[in-house]
Amino acid sequence: IVGGVTAAYWLVFGEVSRVDDTGNFAYRQELLRTTLAYLSEHPFFGDFNFARRGRFDHLLQGQNIIYITNYFLQIALFFGFIGFAMVFTPFIGTGLRLISAIRRRAYAKSQPLSRTQIGLFGSLVAWAVVAATTSDIGITVHVGIVVCALGHAAYLVSRETAADDVPSDEALSPAPG
Repeated sequence: IVGGVTAAYWLVFGEVSRVDDTGNFAYRQELLRTTLAYLSEHPFFGDFNFARRGRFDHLLQGQNIIYITNYFLQIALFFGFIGFAMVFTPFIGTGLRLISAIRRRAYAKSQPLSRTQIGLFGSLVAWAVVAATTSDIGITVHVGIVVCALGHAAYLVSRETAADDVPSDEALSPAPG
């Protein structure tokens, strides 16, 4: 998270031309700056026709398209911050649940760490990095949904396993009779 915030800050306010001779970072920087300025005007619900409003014309590519190189920005532009929250809450929630399950197992001496949960959390983070550097072309979105669903399932399995390890009140009390 800290690395992502630092990279975003550098991309908005830093001097990227010193690092990138091809102009790739400069294009992404200008895209981010223009998007943030546009979102300040349409923060809640975005604007599905943002590309036709003229604010992004300086970002037109050779095929007369605006290449949104960040899936997160693309969702925010189309649907605003409300839509952004609705789309990405399951991913954030799954990531936090996986962290919780991994930490719970790390502190419990009776259970080994789950490689599945750690791997799925790493896959979710890797998907977020890919989504931050590409648009919604190909199967990027579908892979994210599958990883999110598998991560949530792994969390639920760990919760069931943890519940099985804790004795219940019924098991401790004598049977009526």
